[in-house]
Amino acid sequence: MTETLFTENQYRAYQERVDKYIQAAAKSLDIPRKVLQADATEYKASKRPKPADPRRETMMSLEGFNNTPHLEPTTFYLTLSHDAALIPKDVEAISGDNLLADSVMAQTDNVIQDAEKIIFGGDTATANIGIVAAGTASSVAIGAGSDSDLTAYGDFINAINKHLATIPSRLREMGVGVNIYMTQGMYLQLTTNTNTTTGETEFDAVKNAFMSPSTDPSMRVNKIIATNALLGSTTPSTSNQVMVTLIPDPSIVEVAVSRGVGIIGEEEHATSYEVHTGWKGAGCVKDASGVIYSTAVTCTNAGL
Repeated sequence: MTETLFTENQYRAYQERVDKYIQAAAKSLDIPRKVLQADATEYKASKRPKPADPRRETMMSLEGFNNTPHLEPTTFYLTLSHDAALIPKDVEAISGDNLLADSVMAQTDNVIQDAEKIIFGGDTATANIGIVAAGTASSVAIGAGSDSDLTAYGDFINAINKHLATIPSRLREMGVGVNIYMTQGMYLQLTTNTNTTTGETEFDAVKNAFMSPSTDPSMRVNKIIATNALLGSTTPSTSNQVMVTLIPDPSIVEVAVSRGVGIIGEEEHATSYEVHTGWKGAGCVKDASGVIYSTAVTCTNAGL
C-alpha cells in the first residue's frame, strides 16, 4: 500500500470540491470521453475517411471494391498539465479535513483551465493538435459572402446555418445534434443583437430556430457554450472571436484522458508539504468534417 501524507477525509474533501468545480467550470464535459491506461502518453485510434458512394446493381458484386477507403490508424499525443503548492505544517490543525481543499484548489483551478485550453487549442510542444485546429475551417460568411462582425440581428442565424451546411448531411443525420462553442465575446454579441421591432434578442431567435422541440434532428443545436479556451493560450480580443460547431459523437471527436484532475504527487519537507496537482489528456478529432471552426471575426460589441 502506498504511504500518503494526508488523511482519507482530507483527500475526500479535496476531491469533492474538485468534482464540483469541474461540473461548474469545465466546458468540454459534453464531448465524449475516452479513458486510457493511467499516464498513457498517446491514444491510438482510427480516423474515418469520407466513404465512397454506394453502388447500385441488380446483383451484388465485390469486384472493384479493393480501393474502398478503410479506417485510417492515427496517434493522438497527450499533454500533462500540472501545478504545485506548498502547505505549511503549522496550518494543518487549523484547516482540519479541509486542509487540501483550502490549500491546493487555486493550483487545481489553474490545471482545470489549462486542461480546457489543451483540449480545444492543443499544445505544440507535445504535438497535441487540439480540437479546433484539427477540424475543418469555415468562414461565417454573411450576405454577399464576406465575413461579418455579427453585429446585425440575423447574423448569427446565418452563421449557424453556414456551419450546419458545411457538415455533411450523412453526419448530421446521425441524429445526435451539434454543440456550438463560441468565445465569450461572441456569446455576448449573440445576446446583445436585438430585433428593433419585437425586442427579441438573437439568442432567443436562435433557440426558436435550432433548439425547439420541433427542430429537425439533423439541424438541431443541443447547447451553445461560451469559452475562451477555443483560443488556446491566445489572449481574447474583439478581433479574434471564433465559433466551433461539432457533433458530440465518439466516432467524430473525443477527449482522451489518462489522468483525471487531482493530486499526482506529494512530498514532505521539514516545515511544509509539497503537493502537485495535474491532468493529462488531449482533444481528438477523428472525422474533421464533423468539427467546423470559423475563421476569426471581429465582434465590435463584444463587451470586452
